[in-house]
Amino acid sequence: MSKAIDTAGPTTPDKPRPQSWTVHWHLVRHAPVDNPDDLAYGGLDLGIDSRNIADRVAFLRANLPSRKADTTVVCSHLRRTQQTMQAVWSDALADHIEPKWGEQCLGSWEGQPRAEIYGPKGPIRAFFEDPEGFRPPPHPGLGLPGENWADISFRVGQALEAPEAQERSQTRIVFTHSGAIRAALGHVLELRAEQAFGFTIETMSLTRIASVHFFDQGKWHRRWRVDGINLGPGNAEVAAS
Repeated sequence: MSKAIDTAGPTTPDKPRPQSWTVHWHLVRHAPVDNPDDLAYGGLDLGIDSRNIADRVAFLRANLPSRKADTTVVCSHLRRTQQTMQAVWSDALADHIEPKWGEQCLGSWEGQPRAEIYGPKGPIRAFFEDPEGFRPPPHPGLGLPGENWADISFRVGQALEAPEAQERSQTRIVFTHSGAIRAALGHVLELRAEQAFGFTIETMSLTRIASVHFFDQGKWHRRWRVDGINLGPGNAEVAAS
């Protein structure tokens, strides 16, 4: 499905407007976290557990695009995404640290035993019953708000629709989180929360989407395309892409 849009990239006398262009997005979920006590986390800033990730590092090195002039590398503000980027490219520095790509914040549930939050009688049930409306209460000590699906979808949509992310042919590599990747898929496919929750997004998996801009019947249009979801080692879709 395509939509008519008002803008079609910057135009100057020495840079005429292109007839079409594509923005390629490569969304990488962070590595497994160092969480020996199995705590609930979203906005909680945990580091990664770098043991046993060699195969996934090799996969990402082989399947992420090279860092050329038209490639922008983005991480969320949480260190597990930046540590994952550095596990893949030891010399890398992110071009942008973007909080809009952060994980859904669990408010007062952050740092609580995961079994208590996600168990059969845990408070997470209230969120899944009303994902668009219910927000966990804010965390009193850490200053972390509770977010619902509408909150994370809105800010991830802002990141995807930012003018600098759409105005020219380019590649954007984003080290981010499972919730943010589901929100991105929900945005581009116009899904309800319950549908987006159905996507499995494993640690250090790769999800590829693209926004295609083109001129047709007197108007500029933009069409989203999904090129792969939850790609990882041994996934046949990667070799064919």
